[in-house]
Amino acid sequence: MTKIILPGAWELTATNPTYEIYAIYVPTTWRQVANSLAQQRARLQGKSYRAVPVYSLDPLVVGSFPKIIKTLRNGWQKDNVPWLLATGTTGLSDLGNLIKDWLIEEFSSLEDVESQLANLNNDDWQWGNSQTYELLHPQNKVETGNLYQAIPDYLAEEFLKNPRVYFGVDEQYELTFYRVVSLQGAELMSWPPSEVTVTKGKDTTETAYISFVIEFVLQTVPWREKPIVYHHLSIRRWLTKPLKVPYPGVKAHIGDNRRWLDGQRQTFCFIPLMMNRYGKEVCDSLLSESR
Repeated sequence: MTKIILPGAWELTATNPTYEIYAIYVPTTWRQVANSLAQQRARLQGKSYRAVPVYSLDPLVVGSFPKIIKTLRNGWQKDNVPWLLATGTTGLSDLGNLIKDWLIEEFSSLEDVESQLANLNNDDWQWGNSQTYELLHPQNKVETGNLYQAIPDYLAEEFLKNPRVYFGVDEQYELTFYRVVSLQGAELMSWPPSEVTVTKGKDTTETAYISFVIEFVLQTVPWREKPIVYHHLSIRRWLTKPLKVPYPGVKAHIGDNRRWLDGQRQTFCFIPLMMNRYGKEVCDSLLSESR
């Protein structure tokens, strides 16, 4: 169970903050092949066709390039809608192979998937031109919709210009915060974990290792023209001994200072991944439970 402290809400009042966003559109041939595979599987299962199931692809791509702040499902259905929005660019030479591997795994129940991918060209994936947004003055519904990721991301980047927080009577305690990849607002987490003593029962104590978590989210409020920024405070307790994963969906946090998509260095951040296998013993430092 997650226990979250809600300190308050506020508006962004920075002086003319701007934000540059880059977009990736799905190439036509890739969109056609992916939709064809989705239609084939729907017919095989006797179901109606809906859309390319990119909900399983998005976390892989976002984890591979943490500067992605938003994914749009319609990007795989419509040629005029971007799939990915990011605050920076990176080489895309390996993106095509990642997506091909995902298509093979996602549609493994079909025959000859690889042959249908044979004519897809990895060089088709390109960045579109960047666009600069005024965060306080969106020009249309698209820009307004993007604010729900852009403003939290902007606030997180501003926070990380001075990522160390000191507290205590003599400020003897220090926390250093890092980004956690998220498509639901922006998340920061302190690292390394802090060691605390907790009491269990009347006489039993144990040592726990926790990280402090700050989340920024943008939410609409009734009768207000502009949405409000909320910051949530919570802790993440780390498991400290090998254990068997009791159910699918347990979350692991992997810290890395290299981008998975192209191997280049990046600012250290955490990539959360869901573990989907039962009963597998895992090492202690990767798993956490939120409080």
